[in-house]
Amino acid sequence: YLKGEIVERVGASLGRQAISGTGVKEMTGVLTALNTVTAQKTTYVAATGIAYKDITTAVSKLGSKHVPNAAIYASNATVWNNLANIMDGNGRPLFVADVTSGGVGRILGFPVKVDSAVPDGTVIIGNAKGYVVNTNEPLSVESVRDIKARKVGFSAYTVVDGNVTNEKAFSILSPAATA
Repeated sequence: YLKGEIVERVGASLGRQAISGTGVKEMTGVLTALNTVTAQKTTYVAATGIAYKDITTAVSKLGSKHVPNAAIYASNATVWNNLANIMDGNGRPLFVADVTSGGVGRILGFPVKVDSAVPDGTVIIGNAKGYVVNTNEPLSVESVRDIKARKVGFSAYTVVDGNVTNEKAFSILSPAATA
């Protein structure tokens, strides 16, 4: 049980790094890698929320070859407070609940996936194939026993690095900075 828990926590940490890792002693996340690439960023007014045009503008920034396998990633709060409430020009919801697609729903045909590593209010639209993880040392979990103290210690170790390999594989939709 404990080994499984450790592996799950390491996986969660690597997942967070793939989204928001700084690149210093951890993987470089999508948000960090694209922080200065304004061509891949779209903003919206937080007070009015995400609009249909904001989503279509963000999708338009993806490279054509990345569109077929793209997905929409957002925090649970952003999905249910923002994305699920977007309406098209005729007042119909853009979000369609669909738990069979590997997410919680779909927008414009893209699966919507909840990811706790994405900051609230931010949406990443992208193809995960545009991000590569290089594993230098596979994950190993070791245990150490201290029989006299009746204790067992567990440690996990891995060496990985990751970064965006194609900027056009991702588009970031985030609230505009307020003055």
